[in-house]
Formats: sequence, C-alpha cells, structure tokens
Amino acid sequence: MNLPVLLSALLVATGAPAAAPPEEAPPVPAAVDVKAPSTLWLVQPLYPGQAALVTRTEEALSRLFAEAAAGTEIVGSAQLAKEKADRRVVIDCLFGDAACADPVASLVRAFGLQRVVLIKAGQDDRGYRFRVASFTPGSFDNAAAESANAALEKALLGALIKVAPLASSLELRTDPPGARVLVDGEPVGVTPLSTQLLPGERTIRIELASHHPVEWVEQVPVRGALSLERKLAQLPAKLVVSSAGATILVDGREAGSGQAEVGVAPGQHRVQLVRDGYEPWETTVTLEAGEELRIDRDLQATGWTSFTDALSREQEAIYGRGSYYTVSYDRFTLTDDRLAAKHIGIGDTETDAASGRTGLWGISAEYGSLGRHFGLMVAGASYFASADAFTLGIANPDALAPATVRSQIQGGALRLLHPQLRVALWRFVLGAQGGFVGRLAHVETVEGAGYKKGFLLADLGLDLQGALQFYLVDGLYLQGAYRHSFTLAGSTDGTQEFRGGLGYAF
Repeated sequence: MNLPVLLSALLVATGAPAAAPPEEAPPVPAAVDVKAPSTLWLVQPLYPGQAALVTRTEEALSRLFAEAAAGTEIVGSAQLAKEKADRRVVIDCLFGDAACADPVASLVRAFGLQRVVLIKAGQDDRGYRFRVASFTPGSFDNAAAESANAALEKALLGALIKVAPLASSLELRTDPPGARVLVDGEPVGVTPLSTQLLPGERTIRIELASHHPVEWVEQVPVRGALSLERKLAQLPAKLVVSSAGATILVDGREAGSGQAEVGVAPGQHRVQLVRDGYEPWETTVTLEAGEELRIDRDLQATGWTSFTDALSREQEAIYGRGSYYTVSYDRFTLTDDRLAAKHIGIGDTETDAASGRTGLWGISAEYGSLGRHFGLMVAGASYFASADAFTLGIANPDALAPATVRSQIQGGALRLLHPQLRVALWRFVLGAQGGFVGRLAHVETVEGAGYKKGFLLADLGLDLQGALQFYLVDGLYLQGAYRHSFTLAGSTDGTQEFRGGLGYAF
C-alpha cells in the first residue's frame, strides 16, 4: 500500500492542518450518520506523464459501480472530500493526543471505510496495465494484483477481481428446466442454476435439445443479485416433400407444387399429393421436435395421361442425345438412261446411255450432331457398284470398236454438312436432310473390244432424303430412308435410292 498517497488523500478530505493544537479541533458531533461500510478507490499514474489516465480510470470505475447503493463506493479523492468524517478522532490519533494502535486504520474508520483499494494505471506498447493493492483496516487482509489488456475496462476489471469481492449472484430458471447454460462461451451449469458472475457485459446462452437456443447480453452490476427466467420455444419439425408436377398439401393446406419445405409442429401430420390425370396419394407421418422427414414420390398416371407420359418420356430421351453414327445398305437406280462417262486414254470418246433401270447397290456411313429438332450431318461416305453387268452405249465409237459394250461400275460418294430436321413421336423419329454430294466412279468394260481401260464417271449433285427411325433400346435404332439425287453437273441425271440400316445416338 502506498501510505503517503493514502494519507494525503485522507488528510485533504478531512481538512486537517499539518500541525494543529488539540484545543483548536472542532467538537465531536453529538450524532453521527450511520451508513453502510464503504470501499475507497484511489487512482494514481503508473508511469510519468500519464495523469490523464487517472481521470479515465475513475470514469470507468464510476460506470462499473453505477448501480451500487449510494455511498458504498467512493471513487477518487474528489468524491472522498465530500464525505463527512470524525475529524477529532483522526487528528487526535495522527498527532498523538489520543492512543491508537494504527493511525492509518483510525483515519480510514473515520470515513466508515471497510476497504481501501489503491490503483496504479498506465499505458504502454502492449495496451493498458493496472497494478492494484487492497487494504482492510484493523486486519492483515492485504492483497495485490496486476493485469494488462488492449481494452481499458478489461484490463482494470482483470486486476480488481483478484483483490476485491465484485461478483454478483445469478439465479437462472428455464421452462422447461434442464437447459445447459454458457457464460461468455464457457459452460457453467444446468438450469435451475445458482452461480456467480463477474461484473460487466456477459453473454449468456441457454441450450436445450429440440428447442431454440436463447442468447443475450446481460449487464452484470458489481455485487448485485440477478434473478432471471427464460421460456424456451420448441424447434419445429420439417417436412421436405417432392413429387414432379403434383400439388402438395400438408394438413389440408397447399404447401407448394413439385417440391415444398414446410416447418410443422411436432406430432402427426397428413401429407397429400394431387395432380390432374394421376392417382392421388396421401399418408400420415409423425415427427419429433427438430426432426426432418423427406418424402419423394411419383404419382401413377391414369388412362390417357399414362399414355402421353410414356410418349413424352421416350421423346425426351431421344431429344437428349446429341450425336449419332449410322451404317446402311443402299439400293438405287439411275433416274434415266443417261450415263456420260469419258473413256480413259482415247481422245474424246465417251458413253452416252446405259440400259434402262440399271441397278446399283452400296454401303454408306455417316456421322452427325443433333439439337432438339435441328441438327447437322457432318460427314457421310458411300461405296457403290452395279448389281449386274449392263449394256453401255458409246456416243462416238472408233471405226474398229463396237457401238455398245457390257460394263460394270464401282465408285464412291462424299457428302458434307447436310442440315437436318427431326421430330420424335414416342420411339419413332421422322427426319429430313439435304445437301451437296460428289461422286466418282470407274466404268469397266467386261465384254467388247477396244475399251480395255474403261471409262471415268464424275458428277456433282444435290441430295434430298427423308428417313424414319425406330429406337430399339437405349440409343440403338433402325433406320429406313428414301434419297433422291439431282445432278447439277456431270455424267448422270441423278439417282433414286432406298436405304436401310442401323444407328446409335448418344
């Protein structure tokens, strides 16, 4: 205890002179006010030049004791000077005119003080620092402590609680009881609870299974008594219901369409699913507090709705595939008998006509990319050949060569970037496509002298195709198609063909 500071403050408060004769002391009052024992809080700077911190500390103490009974907490020498003291007892003891065992204790008792707390306040690079000493007159109950914190109030309170009884009592009850209580994040017990809290702002949280937690900030006074009661609300249960296209009703009230999340009270609840063209469905469920129950159910279609749903599912599965490969077998004929092929190696000799309805066969493969209704055949290639030998007329035969020969033909065709259109109906798909085609073929002489090297056929045409596909399983389908080719420039007037094949869409 810093005795000079304490004596100076008390002497100033009493108004006693440095040396006063006994006879000049005022008479002892006939009656002295009786009041509750007080605690004196005196502050001085810890470091030189920090006198302003004394005022801030005294203000923090005044806020801390704002709810204390009047006169029980005396903060600073200015407030002490306003207190009434028994000056005769003080002066007689200090100057030896009356016997006393402890001059300081006599001085303190003159003010009715139960305890004196001396605080040294300072601030350094780590924040605020407080050193505190507590003195109880007439006993050896002395204590000292120190605390530091970045916040002034926390640093001050951290030191004070170590030397002075400041805690408040707390009585906490909940409805229902048995709730877990946390103060500033630390568990302190279960309700009903009797405990102590340090003064200042305290965050109190109450937790109970199947109930909403409750949390609030309580301003705890110095040496106060708090009696609190809280009612805890039960957590609602939750229903999560899903049913494509259905109207969802919970306890007769519409909750949503297709999917709904509904908070309900614990207990029994009726869930109904309703949709035009479908069998209605309902069930009764029982939920506990805080429970989440999920219901996921598809309704069964009836009559025409069942049929249309089946169509829709198949169609959507087809439309969901974006690419395809197709391999087909082709049978086709020339649209007329013109077949103008150039002879290989002899001037300008060429053929002019083939025997009527010359038949050909071929194999085709193609790859394409599809949208929902529109797509693109990216690339297609074909190999073709004559089914049998056919008669081929020579337009300007050599004098020694025949005017007709028996021939066979084989060649290939290439198609690129044909736009497509398709419409699905259940597992059937109607499609159309068109674009340019190029052909190159060799016409071989099998009977007839003079044309051993054969003839070369080349043309550029426009293809138009209509097709019907039937999906067997997954993306596998059968395809039948009719294709007509119009020659734009070249050796023939076009072809017409029928195709049948197998494809896979993915």
